[in-house]
Formats: sequence, C-alpha cells, structure tokens
Amino acid sequence: MNPIPNTFSGILKCVMKKEGLLNPDGTFDKVGGQKMMDTLIPPSLIPKVAPVIDKCVAAGVTIDPKEEMCKSYDPVIKCFLDMLGNVRF
Repeated sequence: MNPIPNTFSGILKCVMKKEGLLNPDGTFDKVGGQKMMDTLIPPSLIPKVAPVIDKCVAAGVTIDPKEEMCKSYDPVIKCFLDMLGNVRF
C-alpha cells in the first residue's frame, strides 16, 4: 500500500479531536468512539464495524496530538482502511 498522504493524516487528526476520539495524551477515547458509532453508524452495522475499531485501537497505539505532520497516525489510519475495506456490508 502506498504511504498515506500527510494531508489525509492531518484531516483525520482534526476529525478525531473534534469528535472527542482523541485523549489529550494521544490515546484513543473509547467512550468517544462508542458515542460516534451510536450516532453515525446504523445499529445493524455496529456488529461489523465495532470489531474493526477495537482491533485498530486495541494495541494501545498512541498518536502524537502535537505532531505537525501526523505521521504517528499512519498505523491507525492504515489499519482502519485495510480492515474496513474487507468488511462485507
């Protein structure tokens, strides 16, 4: 897979912060993630999407919220893109 463009990582960082998905220390906020799923994802799809989110954040990946170019976001983004691409809705 090609490297993720810095602009995409930056956009994701902004979205994660705005939606309450990113704790100040750079860890994923599970409560914020659950709220987002409950708000944006149809209930029938949550059983398919929740395991993807759990797997991608289960490793305790910390992303640097102060990092300007957002390269520490790449593993999380890559995980979401790879896994969601394999989900059959």
